[in-house]
Amino acid sequence: MLGYVVYATSEQWIKTRKLNLGQRDMAQDSIVGTWVVNHLEGAIPKFKYKYTFSAPTGNKPGSVQWRDFWDAGSNGVGTWTRIGGRVNINWTRSSTTNEYLMMAPTVLGDRASGVATTSYGTFATLAERTDVVDPTQDLMQQWADNYGNFESPYICPWAIPYSLYIAPKKTTFKPNKAPLTKINGLAVHTTWIYQSLSGPACVSSCVNDWAGRGVGAHFIIVTDGTLIQVNPINRVANAQGGIANNFWISVEIQTRESEATPNQIMSAQFLFSWVVGKVGCRKALATGFVGDCLVPKDPMQAALAANAKRDYDPVTKRICSETTTKLNEAVMSSGLSCHYWLYPIKPCPGTPLLKQLPLIAKGY
Repeated sequence: MLGYVVYATSEQWIKTRKLNLGQRDMAQDSIVGTWVVNHLEGAIPKFKYKYTFSAPTGNKPGSVQWRDFWDAGSNGVGTWTRIGGRVNINWTRSSTTNEYLMMAPTVLGDRASGVATTSYGTFATLAERTDVVDPTQDLMQQWADNYGNFESPYICPWAIPYSLYIAPKKTTFKPNKAPLTKINGLAVHTTWIYQSLSGPACVSSCVNDWAGRGVGAHFIIVTDGTLIQVNPINRVANAQGGIANNFWISVEIQTRESEATPNQIMSAQFLFSWVVGKVGCRKALATGFVGDCLVPKDPMQAALAANAKRDYDPVTKRICSETTTKLNEAVMSSGLSCHYWLYPIKPCPGTPLLKQLPLIAKGY
């Protein structure tokens, strides 16, 4: 494992999260990051900038850099302070005499608005995080390049970026896809990889396979419980199939028709608790699907789908307080779900892991 990984053992990783769950989210101000900011004249954007906010250090205020969106040579610096819900910006040697932003009440903290008073007029401002408005920005690579000193509302503070966990080699995997429409909860998948395989080998196998098929997942939990993030949670990962891709965060757990290890369960509980706190979904199992499975054209795949229905339906009816035969109802439910309940075309996550979903749904 690479030296970037802070936690030498899964026990140390779990203990650190057990003691500090939620504290890092609370300590990091939601304004920290890079934003695209429009200064409006009426409803029309008059000027467009990129603002990059850095966290305060010690007793010093946070720093902020600006540059013209179209002209990187036009730039400057300043500081910012927060008073309640208002972030006040003080630019150095600037014609802007007063500017502030206030976060909009969005689930992911990715919008803000305010006012900028300048020597040439007063403008309403609208701001969006760059990962929302500029899909060419690879948030996962930014995180990996600045690991230990990088925050984003789309990154789980307890995860490790996949590119630092696997062997250092080039990959064609591109994590940035379309924005999620809405986040209904967390969907559990199986990697279908034996738990005896090392964590880095498991993650390498997954991302290299996904790169060739245009699919993916948001997270992977390897055998020792280490949590790896592959996609930012505001982006589609193409983990399930169908419209469910647009509504669910996904986690692949390193199993192959086997139970998750105790450390994997604890890691999944931490992740689900974080998702609940982040997006406001139910801290419970989502609606289980017990309707007709989708039938792949390939006869072998069709047989596997039929076997999954045979094996999964009795378990689903036993563990879920709500079930449905309508796939759309399962997709639009809230809480902890799984691949089969959202797109019933293959035996995922496996019967042993399916039976463990109520344990994961308890959270931590």
